[in-house]
Order: sequence, then C-alpha cells, then structure tokens
Amino acid sequence: MEEANFPFICANIATDRTPIQQPKPYTTIEATGKKIFILSVLGTGNNGLPSTHAKKLEGIDFQDPIESTGRYISMKEDYDTSIALTHLGFYKDKALAETYADIDLIIGGHSHTLEESAEKVNQTLITQAGNDMNYVGKIILTFRNNNIDIETSIKDLENYDKKDKSIAELIEQYNTNEALQEVIGITEAPIRGKEELDSLFTDAQTATHNLDLVFQNNGGIRIPEIPEGEIKVNTIYELDPFGNDWVENLIEFIKQEKRINYSGEKKNFVKEVD
Repeated sequence: MEEANFPFICANIATDRTPIQQPKPYTTIEATGKKIFILSVLGTGNNGLPSTHAKKLEGIDFQDPIESTGRYISMKEDYDTSIALTHLGFYKDKALAETYADIDLIIGGHSHTLEESAEKVNQTLITQAGNDMNYVGKIILTFRNNNIDIETSIKDLENYDKKDKSIAELIEQYNTNEALQEVIGITEAPIRGKEELDSLFTDAQTATHNLDLVFQNNGGIRIPEIPEGEIKVNTIYELDPFGNDWVENLIEFIKQEKRINYSGEKKNFVKEVD
C-alpha cells in the first residue's frame, strides 16, 4: 500500500485492530468537468471472511458488503455517475444491483466471469473480464446533458499485437525455463475440472505417502485441465502454485486451534491447507 501509486479502497473492511492502514471506502475522479464516484466492497463467505486462510486476516474485521454499500450509496446524488468496484462474484453483483438501483456500473471480480457484453440488472450494467490477464475490459463513459451512456467491451490479449517487448521476453524466459520443461509424466486423456484434478492431487498424495485419507482444498486447484500428453514440472506449479504446507495429524491440529472439542479415538490424518 505504501509503494502503490493508486488508492486502496474498500467500504466493508476495518483494520483498526492491526497496523495496516485503514483504506477509504470510496474515491472520486473528476474528468472533463464530470464527477465520478467509485465505491469498493469485498466479498465474504459463510464464515464472514474472504476466501483465504483465516490466519492471514487476524485483527481485520469484515462487514456484509451489500449492507456496507448502503451507508455510502446516497452520496451518488453529489456526483454525475457512480461505479461499484467489487470482488463479490457475478451473482452477488446481481444482488447488489437489485438492492441499489443508483449504481450505474459494477466492475466485478472473484468469480472470473467473462462478460463479453455487460449484463443489465434494473438500470445497472455489470461487467467482468475473466481472469489471468487473458482479457482486459474497456469502459467508455459518455455524458450528454444530464444523461450518461456506458459502453463496455472486452479485449482478447492473446490477439493483441502491441506488446511490450521487454515484458514479452521476460515471460518467454520463464515459460521456456529448462527446469520447468522437464517431463515427469504422461496422461492418455485430458484431466478436466475441479473434481478430476482434485482426485489426481489427493490420489498422488495418498500413494506417495501411504496414507488412508487426504483432504485437499479445491480452491487451491488453479487450472481448468491438464491436457492429453506430457505432464511437465511447470504443469504442477500451475496446478498448485501456493506452496501450501502439510499439516499432519489433523485432530491434534484442530485441538490446538481450539476449533472443536474432540474426545474420541485419536486418528492420524493429513490435511493440505490453503
């Protein structure tokens, strides 16, 4: 945050119990005499936390994103247009638009949805540009008298020819790294989807370490498939890029974390935690 040359904003996070600088709930942009209001909210799961390990969030408090939006959306009256910059996922973006008709545009994330043409909910346009920098979203705001037109489009970066040469060379250097190109296996058919990839992951752990049971967080699986053919070292890093640690003897781990009270027979588990 100290090094960034752009503002960090989030309306449903409180960092007063940490040394982290408290982000502002919104920011404003003024261009050609028009004032743009930009509010940001972060999604939370059933446990009230974003999708990451709880230990990374100690001392940070999160409020409901849709309720938090309501505390600031009335400020839209002081501006020419309002934008919500969210990390909620596409379906919760739709819920946000259904709750607050005063939002003109939602630029979303989290669900990695590719919206080639923005979806309209009530009077709100919702756009999202996929993931992994495969696409970039372009938004044009046109003000005419008291009206605003919003035009959204998606650019496929695979076919974008104006690439920075030095960055392209650096990417190529990593992609062709000899150590990452080592072939470590072959698959005779594609392995597709979270269920198949999770099963590959846990079967490999079970066989390698002679285990009875393995738990794997499917959010840690980060590619959609392993295609038919050679499996390289790079494939495994793409599959599981986080470098997660093993936690052996799950019952003792849970007892230490004080997450449950366990009085039954002690069993030996292995858990991979994100």
